[in-house]
Amino acid sequence: MLSDLAAALALAWIIAGEAPTCPIEAKVAVAQVHANRIEAQIEGGWFGWQEPGPQDVQAALIFRRWPDLVSGALYAIGPGDRLKMPWLRERKGRWECDGGDFVEVWT
Repeated sequence: MLSDLAAALALAWIIAGEAPTCPIEAKVAVAQVHANRIEAQIEGGWFGWQEPGPQDVQAALIFRRWPDLVSGALYAIGPGDRLKMPWLRERKGRWECDGGDFVEVWT
């Protein structure tokens, strides 16, 4: 139980960094991509890391209760990332965020 809470808090830091101005759906999508990457045994690859707010923690705690928003996606990207990642195959979702930001999920 305590290890689950610690894992959720670590995930909340990633969510806050990857989707800081985004709606809860985008935050849940980032958490679902994170879970897919763990299942696929892909380590690392997260560049966002910042102190989480309440919505980031909420997304980290409840993302498994949501329907699958990412259809198996293994990558969550933001503005400027696509050109640096030519191996991305198919976009599975996109969420608009405040300030002109967005989160996309890709296979």
